[in-house]
Amino acid sequence: MKKILVATLILGLTACDTSSNPEKQKMKDSPPIIKINLHEDINDVIARSPIPFKSDCLAAAGVCWHEISRSPNSKELPIASIKTGAHTLLLKNVSRISTAIFDRFGSQIENIEIVLRGLPDNSLHTDHQNAIYHLIDGIQRAGWTHYYRRSDPRVSGKEMDKIDTPREVLGKFTSSHPWLDPNYRVDIDRWLKVGSFYNWFFTTTAHICTLERGVDFQKNTLMKEEPI
Repeated sequence: MKKILVATLILGLTACDTSSNPEKQKMKDSPPIIKINLHEDINDVIARSPIPFKSDCLAAAGVCWHEISRSPNSKELPIASIKTGAHTLLLKNVSRISTAIFDRFGSQIENIEIVLRGLPDNSLHTDHQNAIYHLIDGIQRAGWTHYYRRSDPRVSGKEMDKIDTPREVLGKFTSSHPWLDPNYRVDIDRWLKVGSFYNWFFTTTAHICTLERGVDFQKNTLMKEEPI
């Protein structure tokens, strides 16, 4: 199974499902849109991108990195349009898009890193929580569903009141804690008890993505595909 890696900064963003018609989501005076289809040839993405990619290759390792980078303070940041099958996820305020292309896998996109502009430093914890849940909602509406890793207990968020430890279930660490089941919203007190780092896992037919919350809700997040 091919692997797709996506990393994003989860603050100050908007995500929505545009599976019916992505063009209808364009607003007046909208910023440029970087369109990427998973497993697409990188040369096609570069050719149609309204913003040039910067490329850097290491021949000895058989790898090339392709990147678009903008200052988070820019007045206008591009939109990333990520398509998986019939669904499209739009991510606004993108400050960085990068991918590594390995010769042994051909020129298809097998990894994507996307960084989004964060919220202001003085934002409330509830602001950060709302932003993350907004992203989760957009991811789910774009065709991704909750995924449990092999070692994680299959405990739904519906049972969160039965768990009183923020990082463990039945005395064992879990990377899919019922408190932060993406299908349920947790109160701010338990949200803060979990701490600054947490991963959410989602899956489509052929991909698994990990959404990672970083330090103080302002580090980048990692979405990584692994074999099911």
